[in-house]
Amino acid sequence: MRVRRFLGGAALLLLINMSLLATVQAPAVHATPAPAPQAISASSVEITKATLNETSIDGPALWTTTNGTVRGVIAWTDTNRALNVMTTAIGTKFSSKVHLAETSIKRPAVARTPTGKVALAWTGTDANRTLNVLYDVYGTPKKLILWGEMSASGPALVAANGKLYLAWTGTNASHSLNVLTISIGSSLTKGPKTILWSYGSLAGPSLSYEASRSEFVMSWIATSPANRIVCAKSTTASAWTAAPALEDWSYSSPSLLNIVSNYYNMPPHYLTWTAANSTRAIYFRYTRTFPAWPDRINTTVALNESAYGPPTIGFISGPSLVLLAWTGTDSAHHLNVAMLTPMSPSPCALPGIQPVTPKVISRGTSGRLEVALTFDAGGAEGRPSSLLQTLENAGVPSTWFFTGEWAQAHQSVIDRVVADHIVIGNHTVDHPDLVTPVRSNNYVCYQLGLANQIIVDRDHGVPTRPYFRPPYGSYNTQVVNAAAGIGYYTVMWSIDTLDWRDSTTADAIVNTVKSQLGPGKIILMHVGSLHEPEALPRVIAYIQSKGYAIVSLDRLLAP
Repeated sequence: MRVRRFLGGAALLLLINMSLLATVQAPAVHATPAPAPQAISASSVEITKATLNETSIDGPALWTTTNGTVRGVIAWTDTNRALNVMTTAIGTKFSSKVHLAETSIKRPAVARTPTGKVALAWTGTDANRTLNVLYDVYGTPKKLILWGEMSASGPALVAANGKLYLAWTGTNASHSLNVLTISIGSSLTKGPKTILWSYGSLAGPSLSYEASRSEFVMSWIATSPANRIVCAKSTTASAWTAAPALEDWSYSSPSLLNIVSNYYNMPPHYLTWTAANSTRAIYFRYTRTFPAWPDRINTTVALNESAYGPPTIGFISGPSLVLLAWTGTDSAHHLNVAMLTPMSPSPCALPGIQPVTPKVISRGTSGRLEVALTFDAGGAEGRPSSLLQTLENAGVPSTWFFTGEWAQAHQSVIDRVVADHIVIGNHTVDHPDLVTPVRSNNYVCYQLGLANQIIVDRDHGVPTRPYFRPPYGSYNTQVVNAAAGIGYYTVMWSIDTLDWRDSTTADAIVNTVKSQLGPGKIILMHVGSLHEPEALPRVIAYIQSKGYAIVSLDRLLAP
């Protein structure tokens, strides 16, 4: 789709030295091992941000996978103290909201099992602040009320080894940390409990688990030295490592993220917290040597964001991306989510991904009587089944460029495209202009990298490389070079049917192809076109009547 639309989700920070940005060129006429992370800045870290319509009385809870699959769940307590849950498979875009009758005095905790069951834990609004757990929120819920277990703040929850692990700050005088195992069966059953008598917290802890290392990690703010951030790890969730306090401190819970090792050379541990001052600034930090943390200068950044309550962090792949969620300091306290990258320089050069020579392709140059049909899928749904059937009946190949957003919403189409052995290309996550406003390299790589991850997650592992088509045909040297760095050629077109306009009739589409047909031409069409299903059989018949072969894009570009 090339018709422009307003996209409010991308918010680039303006503190970066403008001389570091690639020079912006005029958009094209529409008819035409990674290094270890280095010092990072707010402007290079935050790639894209969305403010949700939801509001909260505390910070939100966030679950994401740790292995690179694009999945996430966010949970929060609204202004009526009711619990709510939403899910995502596309980064900062959440949907499938569930509003529960359960209420809490603080933020809840959220987890998801490998089988897709979502679980919540929260501190009740009863006088004793009793802990509660709800399992299978999107299915047949099972509830466990932990009578006698009371929390001074919001708990933490993870799913691991077929069980749930619940951590919280006790209501005793020392505010001791507690960790409880909960068995999952026909009902939820309370299991062994560990009280960490020597570890007290002034807020609820965070808890995460990484299966490849059999590693639980937890963070909290200490009672002594007061408000200092503390981190610890365990392989059993009962015996924990010594936990020296960091030099950083906060008034609310820190969030500690734990991801699979050696994923695109990313550090495996990340920490985020809210500053203990009037700015409420959100801080972000990483380490390769957990539980030890390296110097603060090169691994810590204050984002240009502030949080009401604690922020929380999760892994969203893409590659080299993490997801941050927080409650804003605006008067309504809206929820916010942002995509961050810990990788600096830009993750546009990744281990295992072979860069290609930067190239903009608008036609084949072999001189053979061949043309390629290409279809962009990034806007309206259209009638993709009709197009696919026409192509199958004619026995001709094609190339389809998907946005991650469109692919996520049309699984049956993806299944058929894969079954028909159609070449798949990358059309970004959500169809932004990659030139205007000025974009960072990280933003371009986020759009291509996360789109590939989403599409591959949907198309049974078929990669989108090496073909990428920029939305609106808008590109510059920066975009072309960034795409090439992660294995993509920039593919344009030499015949634009203008079929994305509803006013472009089937006759007009056919006549455009007739008047511009030539060797090596790449024909641009759109899956969401109103009249393309009627025009396509006639286009194919005309091309073949003139002695041309309709070939796949890779065949067209072969010498």
